[in-house]
Amino acid sequence: QMATEDIFLVHGGVQEHYGQVTTIRKNQTPTLATLYANTEDSDSPLPVCSQAVACIASIMSYEVLNNLWDQPQLMNVLQIIELSDFTFSKIELG
Repeated sequence: QMATEDIFLVHGGVQEHYGQVTTIRKNQTPTLATLYANTEDSDSPLPVCSQAVACIASIMSYEVLNNLWDQPQLMNVLQIIELSDFTFSKIELG
């Protein structure tokens, strides 16, 4: 059984050709509310590129495995992917 501090969330999002992935752990990383404090909800559907969805989903699934192996790569890091120009970058969160 996992201890509370071992519970994690691998979060990803996609819009058009852009995507992002991060790992969130209680008391170890910023919360989703903190990360998205200045964003507004939209009632309209967001356009997405199916290839961006597949790319982000693949990275998310690998990060889930990394967390299960206790070797998260994206804790306190926001991995950003821009497929329109094939840019991959990271933003340190912690």
